[in-house]
Amino acid sequence: MDDDVRRLNALANTRRLLVLLSLKENETPMSIDALATDVAMKETDFPNEDLSDRHIDSVLISLHHAHLPKLESEGLVAFSDGETRVALADDLGDAENILDAVFEGKET
Repeated sequence: MDDDVRRLNALANTRRLLVLLSLKENETPMSIDALATDVAMKETDFPNEDLSDRHIDSVLISLHHAHLPKLESEGLVAFSDGETRVALADDLGDAENILDAVFEGKET
C-alpha cells in the first residue's frame, strides 16, 4: 500500500483524529492517561468531572492497543520517557493540512 494511502487510512478514524487534535492543542508531550481523558472529553463534550472512569478506561485501552501504535507506525506521533508520554511527530507532512481542515474553528 502506498505511504500516502496508509497515512490517510490512519486519519480515517475519529478517535485518531481527536488524539492528534489533543496533541496539537497541548503542544507538549502528554501522558497517555491525560490524553485518554482529553479524547474522552472531546468525544462526549462532557467536562472531566462528568466523565465515567469506565469511558476513560475504554479510551485508554483503545489508545494503547490500537490507535497510538497505528499513529506511530505512520509517523504521526512519537513517544518519549519510556513510552509514557506522546507528542505529535515533528513533521506531519500533508496530515497537518488535513487536521487543520477537519478541525478548523472547532478547537476547544
